[in-house]
Amino acid sequence: MVAVSGIYGRELAGGVCNSSLPASPGQTPGGVGRYLDIIANVSFEAKIALHKLGDDLNSALLPTCQDRAWFVTGECANGHRFAKELVCGKEFCPVCGEDGSTAHNRRFARWLPKIQHFESLGYFVFTIPEAQRAKYKTKKALADLGHQVQELLKSWGYLRGLRRWHFFGDYAGLIGGREVNLGELRISYLKAFNRLIETFAKMNGFDLVLNPNKATIFWRNPGGQHSSVIARLVADFAKTYGLHLKPYSSIKPNPHLNSLVGGECGPYIPPRVLATIKLEYAGLVYGIPVKELGESHPIDVKYRYRLSPGKMVHALKYVTRATFRDYTWDLDMAMELRGFRNMVVWGRGEWGDEPAWSLGDLGGKARAAVEDLDIRAIESIVAGVCPVCGEALTWGEALPIGLLDMVDKQSLGAGYYSLGDLPPPPVQPADVKFRLYALELAHRLEVRQSVARAEAEARAEAGEYQGWWSGLLDTD
Repeated sequence: MVAVSGIYGRELAGGVCNSSLPASPGQTPGGVGRYLDIIANVSFEAKIALHKLGDDLNSALLPTCQDRAWFVTGECANGHRFAKELVCGKEFCPVCGEDGSTAHNRRFARWLPKIQHFESLGYFVFTIPEAQRAKYKTKKALADLGHQVQELLKSWGYLRGLRRWHFFGDYAGLIGGREVNLGELRISYLKAFNRLIETFAKMNGFDLVLNPNKATIFWRNPGGQHSSVIARLVADFAKTYGLHLKPYSSIKPNPHLNSLVGGECGPYIPPRVLATIKLEYAGLVYGIPVKELGESHPIDVKYRYRLSPGKMVHALKYVTRATFRDYTWDLDMAMELRGFRNMVVWGRGEWGDEPAWSLGDLGGKARAAVEDLDIRAIESIVAGVCPVCGEALTWGEALPIGLLDMVDKQSLGAGYYSLGDLPPPPVQPADVKFRLYALELAHRLEVRQSVARAEAEARAEAGEYQGWWSGLLDTD
């Protein structure tokens, strides 16, 4: 990342205005004098704009939870207290972007109670052809298409469901020196790929990722004395397993909409029905009537279904994970997606039935995925309601996380905690209550007598003064 300094002593991330301001005086004809002249000629409005752009870049791209630095506490009227860690939630944050992170678990826990209403789970993936993807890189375009797909599914009887966009494909390996999704890989050469990753990391490599669906390895040569060695290792690995080899910087957006629906219409969809859904979706993507679609308008909609609670949990864990793992993949899109609502539930009034299965029905990996999460408590806290008594929660200001580490607490999972309740006033024996009440009455009497004395003294002083004044006026 390039930083430009010299405007009010601030640095602008991302190489902003590199063409306007030189990186150092030595790069400018005329030396220091010319460099200062350039800065002096920047208008005040331009300086303010540059500052704002730098602040926007920082707030949009830089993670704020690298060290789990802050938390807030909440309390209800009955003294039940809770705490939640504050996280940035950015998919490209080295912390929040990890599978199983606090941010990931919060998304998962938020939707799990909905999934429990499904006896069977239908899982649609609506892809966008590569030639059309440039149209779908803004919040509005993605939100509009997502809503249109939602209405399309409702027209086929899926009256309730959940939808979430994945912005990039599936990657495993190292991104920014951090391991990504290796536990999810199902490839025959997994052990060899793990050894390649270990070797790459030892040679100070940061970015080497595999997209098994595209049979492609994307990588960045770490340079240094091992540059030629690691280049040959990666190339030989790709050749051995029939993989394409491309630079890390060539990773492109691949937005696709994940839609989870109940099986009220039956989990199985006949091929003819799925083909019709594809046609209707193609009309939405290309913006033309279905009857005008032809071979020049390719489209793909994938569908599968899950019957067991364990497989439903796995599907939900997969859908709620982060895919935009590095903002350098598309800086403009990263900036554009700030504040994008990417967890959408539809079917108001359709979720009132009893859950079809419980967490106790889970086993194996699915049970391990939920055993540290108090789903009901988290659901209540997210809704702003005390999970103990149902009263509203009032949240305080952010505090340093070190304070949370010093108090007794019980983890509810996903960065939420139950703190010790505030104790009610101690119960006093009857004789103590009587004495306290007698003291209170005595205090009230004393206050009343003090007020009466003060008023009497004031009247006496006023009368005495009036007598003196009358005497001065009486000259006879």
